[in-house]
Amino acid sequence: MEEYCKNCGAKVTPDEDFCPDCGSKIERNTITCENCGASIKKGMKFCTACGNPTGKSVNFCPGCGRKLDQGEDYCSECGTHTNDTKNESFIKKNQKVIVAAVMVVVILIVVSLVAMIGTTPEAEPQNVEVGSTNFIIPGDYQIDPSSIDVDYKYQSATFAKGWVNSNGDTIYIGTLTVPYGVDAQDVLSSEGGSHKSMIGYDGYYTEEDGFYNFAFETGGYICVVTVSNPQTFDNITCLG
Repeated sequence: MEEYCKNCGAKVTPDEDFCPDCGSKIERNTITCENCGASIKKGMKFCTACGNPTGKSVNFCPGCGRKLDQGEDYCSECGTHTNDTKNESFIKKNQKVIVAAVMVVVILIVVSLVAMIGTTPEAEPQNVEVGSTNFIIPGDYQIDPSSIDVDYKYQSATFAKGWVNSNGDTIYIGTLTVPYGVDAQDVLSSEGGSHKSMIGYDGYYTEEDGFYNFAFETGGYICVVTVSNPQTFDNITCLG
């Protein structure tokens, strides 16, 4: 990834901490993954190289999927040893990976959409479908074909689509099916954010690197709506 001095615009190399043209300190928008050492964008909750969470993790019982308290060696619900690697279930092994898959795609596709500025006339609000979930979005947004993504793994299906208007404002919607035994509300609350009611649902709102995210559950899906302009939320409705 090419880097440039924010003060004078000169191109700098990864090993330069100060601009060779103007002497300004180079401010980098990346952090190092503590698990694999990869360089990842600040604000991302999961490493794009290894999927390891960059913040605190939430543990779930490998036997029944109950959210565990700090320091629990045995699940108070089913008695399973919480460190029993022979009995690791999908919930403990892959719950974070599923959320990471949606959040990583959210950031990568939305960033790519910023550069895509189309020309679309004024139009009535449009009904769009992501997976089996329907949304109403502004009519002046044009879908980016490269953003359409469908994936089936970890006993779950993920769906993703992105749109952009002539002003360069973007909308990204990702959905994933909630696997059996997983408490969607536990997953959502573990990601943090402010509890809010938006687009017709209660969920969690976060702001990261100039993008605005709203995550919620509907009809067996965890949905993440990300926009580049927070006012766009006023014109989005989830129909379920």
